[in-house]
Amino acid sequence: LPMVMDSNGLSGRLTLQAEQDQTWNLHLNDSDGRSNRTPPFIDLAVIPNLPPEIKITFPARDTRVSPLEEALVQGTVVDDFGLQQVGLVYSIPGQEPQTIVLRESDKAAVDFTAEHTLSLEHLHVQPDTLISYYLFAEDLEAEGRTRKVLSDMYFMEVRHFEEIFREGRSPSGASQAGKSGGNAQQAEKLAEQQKQIINATWKVIRREIKSTVSEQFSPDLETLSQAQQSLVAELRKLSEKIKSQKSKALIDSISQSMQEAATCLDSAREAQSVSTLSTALAAEQTSYQMLLKLRAREHEVSKSKNGGGSKGGGSSRSQTQLQQLELTNKKQRYETENQASQPAAAQPDRESLQILNRLRELAERQKDLNEQLKELANKQR
Repeated sequence: LPMVMDSNGLSGRLTLQAEQDQTWNLHLNDSDGRSNRTPPFIDLAVIPNLPPEIKITFPARDTRVSPLEEALVQGTVVDDFGLQQVGLVYSIPGQEPQTIVLRESDKAAVDFTAEHTLSLEHLHVQPDTLISYYLFAEDLEAEGRTRKVLSDMYFMEVRHFEEIFREGRSPSGASQAGKSGGNAQQAEKLAEQQKQIINATWKVIRREIKSTVSEQFSPDLETLSQAQQSLVAELRKLSEKIKSQKSKALIDSISQSMQEAATCLDSAREAQSVSTLSTALAAEQTSYQMLLKLRAREHEVSKSKNGGGSKGGGSSRSQTQLQQLELTNKKQRYETENQASQPAAAQPDRESLQILNRLRELAERQKDLNEQLKELANKQR
């Protein structure tokens, strides 16, 4: 490549667009045709423009909140060349998602501490309402296009005003209320599985930021669809045990919402498009919120038969959450280790177990997607 020399002949200039790593030898020739004896090497290393790294630091877990609470959300955002915009998005099933811009400036920044307080009283939320939220950040790609990166999604479950925590006892009416109490526990279990499907769907949406979907897109969506259909089957089994007509009507609505989510997942897989996943995610979140209401109803049925018990229809879940905040990972490892030791009759079939394990893997939070993007960028260099 020829260099443009200055009029004095003492300096030269070469302008090019750096797209990949290159190495040159610098050859110099004077007016008498003499060249330098040892041409030096010049190395050009191209640093890829990576997406921002974004993480919610507080509360960094799902929480249960009061309808009057001021809920603080904090996070960190770091970029290699400069952030354009940072914001918070929260949504309630049945309502349009709301976006709050936390940073928007003509001057780019390489790091930003995001912070916002959600006033739940102003949102007029009712108990057993689900609020999902995440942070987003925008920077510019090498071509100058805007690129958006999303954080993990977390949930706020609105609790009742009064919740009494007490040591579990065996009341006189326990034998009558046991079945209803079991129904509430089963509804809670289904809600937790639905949450895993939501987290896994969101993880796929976060990952697919390129114009064409990745190789994992189709198998991941197939796993999600199978898991959602399996949950519909479990919901039908629960419906056979429930006697309350109001609960049965609620189950019908949940089943329809779950079927809609599964259909959208299949459509996205067939179309090889991420756009339909937002509809699937909305249906999944609606299913989750209705499962919370079903759990609360069955707790109330259990309490009425029992003649007392916990108020608010959710203290059992709250106790479990408080007792196991630090034991969740240990519990999951314990369950995994004990799957092999269960009697054959108690184990799920191999295919269902594979789907469940894959779903858990997909639903894991706080996996740094930027590490995967860095590896991909290094391979393309």
